[in-house]
Amino acid sequence: MLKKSLVGLGSVALALSLTACNEEKQAETPKALGTQAAEAAPVDEVPENAVFKAKVRKIIGESDMQKSADADWKRLRQGQTVVENNRIRTAVESEATLGVNDGSILTVSENSEVTVTAEMLNSMARKISVVVKNGNVYFDIQKQERESSFEFKTGTATAAIRGTAGFVGSVGGQTVASLKEGRVEVTNEKGETTDLVQDQTVLVNKDGKAKNLKLKASGTKALAKAIDSIATAAGGAAIDVASLESSLEEFDKSYTARRDDFEKSLKFEAMPIQDTVYEPTVTLLARVTPGVVVSVLSYVDTVPATGVYQRTIDADAFGAGTYGKKRFMVSCGNGDVESLCFTWTTVYAQKGVEAAPAEEVQEQVQEEPKAEVKEEPKAAAKPAVKKEAKAEEKKAEEPKPAAKSVTVKVAVAGGRTERQHLDPPQTELKTNLKFSLSGITEDDLGEIKSIEVRQGGKTVASVNKDDLDGLNGEVPVSIQRNHSTEFEVVVTNNAGKKFRAKKTYEVFCYLPNHPGGKARNALGPKDAEYDQVVQAGQLIKD
Repeated sequence: MLKKSLVGLGSVALALSLTACNEEKQAETPKALGTQAAEAAPVDEVPENAVFKAKVRKIIGESDMQKSADADWKRLRQGQTVVENNRIRTAVESEATLGVNDGSILTVSENSEVTVTAEMLNSMARKISVVVKNGNVYFDIQKQERESSFEFKTGTATAAIRGTAGFVGSVGGQTVASLKEGRVEVTNEKGETTDLVQDQTVLVNKDGKAKNLKLKASGTKALAKAIDSIATAAGGAAIDVASLESSLEEFDKSYTARRDDFEKSLKFEAMPIQDTVYEPTVTLLARVTPGVVVSVLSYVDTVPATGVYQRTIDADAFGAGTYGKKRFMVSCGNGDVESLCFTWTTVYAQKGVEAAPAEEVQEQVQEEPKAEVKEEPKAAAKPAVKKEAKAEEKKAEEPKPAAKSVTVKVAVAGGRTERQHLDPPQTELKTNLKFSLSGITEDDLGEIKSIEVRQGGKTVASVNKDDLDGLNGEVPVSIQRNHSTEFEVVVTNNAGKKFRAKKTYEVFCYLPNHPGGKARNALGPKDAEYDQVVQAGQLIKD
C-alpha cells in the first residue's frame, strides 16, 4: 500500500492551533447592483416528495426565483431551498451558487436563466435535468450513484454528466460545454454524440454540428467570460464558428502562458484525510504558497502568510443527503488564472453499515442448488465435443475489440521545481512524490495499463492502481544532498498512449556556511546559501 502520510507536515498541527480558519470572502458588489447582505432565509414550503433539493449558498448581485410557470418572480435569498420546477434568473454582474443535497455545486452566472427538473427512475435512482435557457452554469458534480444521472439541456444539445467539473451554456444560439475535469457525453437533437474530456470545449450550433476544441482554459470562468464577450460583440447576430475558434485559440494561448508562469511558483502539499467518515463534515489541510486563492466547492480562501490552508467543509456542502464517495476538487489561482492543484476523496458511510460497491452487488446472485443427475454416456457425445471445438475455434478467429483510449492528465504536487535545504549531518532527503490523475473517473482505472515513476529514463517505482487513494497516489523517493534530481510520472493506457508529468527536487547545503556542522547554525539565509552552492559548482544534476 502507498503511504498516506505527508512528510514534512508533522508540525502543521501546531501551526494550526495558532492559526484561525479562513473565512469565506464574498466579492463586493456596488450597491446599485443590489448585493444582498446576509439575511435570515425565508421559511420555505418545500414539498416532502421533492426529488431535487438544493440550498442557496451564496448570492452576488441580484437573482430571482419563480417557483412555477404561473407564479411571480421573487428575490432569491441566501439559505433558501430550491427544488425541481423552480426557475432562477440572474442580472448583470450577478451569480447564484446552489449546494445540491448530494454535495454537488451549481453556480448560475450573470445574465442567465435556468430551470431544474427531476424525476425518480426507480426506488434508488433519480434523473436531474438543468435546462439552460440562456447564459452559463458552472458545475462541480459529485459522482452519481448507480443508475442516477445529471444532465444539462440547451436548445441544441444535452450534456450527460456522472461526476465532473466545468460549465455548460447557451450563448449566441450555440451550446457550449467545457470541461475542467472528468468526462461528458454531449448529444445533439439528431442523436449524434460527442465525447468530451478534460481540457476540451465543444460548440454545437443550431444545426446540431459540433466542433471540438482542445483548450487549456476549458471549464474555467475566464473562458466562459471570453465566449460571452465574443457573443456580446456580435450584437445578437449568429457567431461564425471559424472566427470563434480562432479567437478562442488565441485567448487560450495567452491564458496558458500566464497559467504556466503561475504554476512555476505554486506549491501545494496536501495532508491526507480519512478514507471513510461517519459524520458529514471534513477538514482539509495543506501547505500552500501564501497569497494563492484556493477554491473548493463554493468556498474561496486566500492562503495567509503562514502558508497553511485550512477549510472545514460543513454538512450542507459535504452532501449529507447521500452516502457514498465524496470528491473535493481544489483549484488554485491568482485572480487571473486557475489551476487544478489537488483532489481529496473520502467515503461517507453510515455507522454499522458497510455498503458494497454497486458492481459487486450486481454480481452477488445466488443460484438455486441443482439436483445431481447421473447420465449415461451417449454416442452423440463425441460429435457434441467436435461442435463445441468448432465454436471455440470460430470464437478465437473473431477480432478482439480495440483497447479503449482514455485521455489522462497527470499532475504532481508542490510545483514543477521544489527546492529543499538539508541540514547537516543529513546527506539524503527522503520524501514522498505525490501525484494526481484527472480527465478520467475511478471507473476508468481499468483502462490504465501502468503507472511508473522514472528517473533518468529508468523506472524506479511502479504504482499499483489498487493502492491509489481515489485518483491520487504517492511514492517514496530520495535525493542526495547538493543534487538536482528530476522525476517523471508516466501513465500508460491500454492503447499504449503515455501521459507524463515531471518534477525536479533541488536539495542543497553549503557546508562551509554551517560552523561546526550544526543544523541551521548558518551564516546567512537559505536563499543565499543556495546561490553559494550553485556558484561553487556543487549542485549536481542527475
